[in-house]
Amino acid sequence: MSTLVLNAPVSGWAASGLYIDWDADLIKEGGSIADNFKINILKKPDVTELAGDKVMIDSESGKYYMLTGSANDIWDMLNQGVESEGIIENLTRIYEVAPHECREGVLRFLSELENIGFISLEKCN
Repeated sequence: MSTLVLNAPVSGWAASGLYIDWDADLIKEGGSIADNFKINILKKPDVTELAGDKVMIDSESGKYYMLTGSANDIWDMLNQGVESEGIIENLTRIYEVAPHECREGVLRFLSELENIGFISLEKCN
């Protein structure tokens, strides 16, 4: 079993864990950083709260994922059906972060979740 820490950067915006070239992935699908994406949850891992963080267990792969910082907020919003633009708006209100910086970090984190098969991103019309 392996563990991956997924950090959605907000204050300090230093994401750690699996990094991908999210910008290229989104743009090759006809999207851009300015687009709003509908987020479809494909897997609902078992989630346990641990000292303010979330530990997600993917029973299919046997992998553990730890969500820290704003990644917790993003995961909660995903489960409430909030689209990418709404997540960005909420986080810029909660944390002191510039909207463009928040958008970049959120889309990177969403792309990480898409890469590991938890969600799919669909460009909104």
